[in-house]
Amino acid sequence: MARTPARRSPWNDALTMLARRDLTEGEVRARLDKRGHGADEVEDVVSRLRARRLLDDARLAREAARGRAERRLDGPAKIRAHLRRRLVPEDLVEIAVGEAFPEGAEAQRARAVLARIAPRRREDPSSDEALRRRREREFRRLVSRGYSFEVARTAVFERRGEAAGDAGGLR
Repeated sequence: MARTPARRSPWNDALTMLARRDLTEGEVRARLDKRGHGADEVEDVVSRLRARRLLDDARLAREAARGRAERRLDGPAKIRAHLRRRLVPEDLVEIAVGEAFPEGAEAQRARAVLARIAPRRREDPSSDEALRRRREREFRRLVSRGYSFEVARTAVFERRGEAAGDAGGLR
């Protein structure tokens, strides 16, 4: 005869989850709900964890935004998407991204990304098509990393020592 496993308490489940990695309140709620714990039990556990400072969405959002901006060189849009997937409340997402990208930091980091992912090569002055393709590739890389179109466009043209007004295929 098969034994039914003893049901774990939501408190123990939450502590086990948090022992592996930091989670947001939303992630803890979703995981406890998925394990079949009732809404009242989940809310009780979340409030106890918050009171013991084991859950702090603001701290987690700040650390995640700063880490992704500095180590991975992700842009604001990609960091916002990451934090939203982690179920961080929208107001905390905006505060964390704002702290990770103070005025002018997005452009500075976009230039750092280009320096890292696209080392300078000698340009063939006779090949406008090769230059256009290289610009487009660099632009796509920046945008895919979460940088705004305008910042990416400016960074690509600054890197080439050109005015951003010479769009050459980049809009």
